[in-house]
Amino acid sequence: CHRYTVTHLDGSTSTLCYTQSDYNQLLQLGYKLTSAKVFYKFHLKGADSYQKQYQKTGSDIYLKAKQDSLNQAAQEKAKINAITYKMQEIEKRGF
Repeated sequence: CHRYTVTHLDGSTSTLCYTQSDYNQLLQLGYKLTSAKVFYKFHLKGADSYQKQYQKTGSDIYLKAKQDSLNQAAQEKAKINAITYKMQEIEKRGF
């Protein structure tokens, strides 16, 4: 039995047993999920920083940079959702 804790979008978790193959897939997806969450927060923090710089300076370059950061955050959020979905599909095979 290879136990893995799957965390759902609502914050709840399940700890089930998985085959070696499913367990390995969950591990890899878990690493990707952690990375996507870190970059998501990073890009949101960047967007906030650019907004503050825009308010200080009035320079439009900060608005463009803010939008770029928000776009990158949206891409990471999409990754988070896709990875979570894949993990929940594997979770259905747990026992």
